[in-house]
This record gives sequence, structure tokens and C-alpha cells, in this order.
Amino acid sequence: MAPSVAAPQAQYGYPAPAPQMGGYGSAPGMQPEYPAFAQPQAYAYGPPPDGFWPPVMQPLAPRVSTSAVLTALALLGVAILVFVGAVALATPTGGTAARPSTGVTAQDEALRALWRTASANDLLPATLNREGTETYIRLGVNPDETCTGLPSAFTAALAPATCSRAIEATYVDRTQTISATVGIVVLSGSINDRLHLFQSWAPDSYAMKDAMMPHVYPVAGTLAAQFSDAQRVTWQGQVSSDGTYLVYAVTAFTDGRTGPDAAARAAASGSALAAGSPAVQVAGDLPTAIQIILTAKETSTAAGGSGS
Repeated sequence: MAPSVAAPQAQYGYPAPAPQMGGYGSAPGMQPEYPAFAQPQAYAYGPPPDGFWPPVMQPLAPRVSTSAVLTALALLGVAILVFVGAVALATPTGGTAARPSTGVTAQDEALRALWRTASANDLLPATLNREGTETYIRLGVNPDETCTGLPSAFTAALAPATCSRAIEATYVDRTQTISATVGIVVLSGSINDRLHLFQSWAPDSYAMKDAMMPHVYPVAGTLAAQFSDAQRVTWQGQVSSDGTYLVYAVTAFTDGRTGPDAAARAAASGSALAAGSPAVQVAGDLPTAIQIILTAKETSTAAGGSGS
């Protein structure tokens, strides 16, 4: 009998073969074993050994309906409109005059507001001194401050500036020889428009145009109660150098005599219109006296004073 040969596995130390899986009806304890899935391991550095990263499942974003989006946009639009409306209500309206002004514009507005901030006693004082030697006494102030009483030829000559207000009073000298209605025209328009008026205004030439001569203001219960346009001798107007005001004076004799007619004024003929006539001299001097008062108040206003 041939000698037995050891099984190779015994000789070389191989492990015993795994038990065979039995089929259907195998003996108990020999049911097939299914390999268990390895638990995921955390790798401190680099990818897993097999180079495969398991897919990361992102959470699904919640679905938003179209109607919800439109509703949110509508609410946002309403909120924006409410905010814009609130800002608009809080913002002053009324154009350039209502907005804060600075620099030259603010100063110009302050100067043209003197007729509102100063009283009639300040602008047309109770007494006026003509060249420091002759005093004129105010008899009354016209309550109508509109420009409607000025002749159309007068207001047309103001263009491109316009009349905003016209303040006037009637005076008489202490000797009761000359009556005069003195007016202050508050000019409107741009600064350039009013400076153009200052440069183009021709007082001597306009004094000869009868249609431009302002009306007189009679004052009931005074020496000028019967003061009428028929008594007018002459007039003259002066524009302030900044184009802010135009001051005029219309003069007549207090004895009621009729003044020169339109033809005589156009030719500047007759003794009443001679250069030495009191009516002619007063017509030029009283506007100058008022301009001096206005200039002093304008200077005070520009310097930040009270204007009084």
C-alpha cells in the first residue's frame, strides 16, 4: 500500500477551506451568509482608498407658487409707493420761491421783500427831506398796492421785468406850494431782466411821454383832497442800481392850476417845465430821497441787520 501524502494545505499551512454553502434543504446552521455592508468610515486626510465619494444628498428647496411671488412683489411695490409719497409730502413744494435759496439769489429775494418786512413809515416816511433843506410832509398812503393803477405804457416800459407791487403816498411841502405823489414799484423778473431795466431806463426821455406818467393819489380831508391828473406838471422815475425798485414822483402845484398838456410835455416847453421850475426839481429830487432810504435798508439787510 502506497504511503499516504499529506494534504497540501496541511503541509503548507493553508487554512481549511470554507464550508460550502448548502442549497435548498441544507442542514441547519448551514444557511448562506450574506456579506455585511461596511459602515462608512471617516477619513482624516484625502479621499477614501477606492477614490469614490458617496453622493451628498441636498435637501430639496421648498416650492414657491407663482401667485405667492406676485403677491410679494405687489406688496413691495405698495411699500415703495407709500415711502415715496411720504417723502414727497415731507418735501416743500411751490417751485424755486419755496425751496431754500443761497448766495446771490437769497440776498436778492431778501432785498425785494423789503416792502413786506418794512412798514410804510419806513419806506415812505412821514417826512422827506429834499436835499436837506426842504421838508415834505406825507398826507396819506394809498391802500391799494396792486399794479393795476399804473398806465399800460408805464408797465410796458418795464419789460422784460414786471411790476409786482406799487406802494404810493402823497406829500406836500411846508410852504404848501408843491404836491407830489411818490410811488415805489417792486420789480419782478430775473436778476438779468431787472438789471437790463436799470440800464435801459431813460428818466428824462420818459418824462416827456404823457402816456407813461403815473396817476396822482388824492387824500380826502387834506390839502390834496382835490388832487387830480389834470394838475400834473411832470414826473420822473429812477431804477435802483440792482434793479430791485423803481421810484417815481408826479408833481403839481397845490393852487389847483391845470398842468401842461401832452404836447407841451412832449416838447418840454413852458415855464412850468423849465429846468428851474419847482415842480421839475421836486420830481427829480424826491425819488432820489426814497432811493437813499431803500439803499440804506438794503445794505442793512445784506449785512444781516433788521432793515429798520
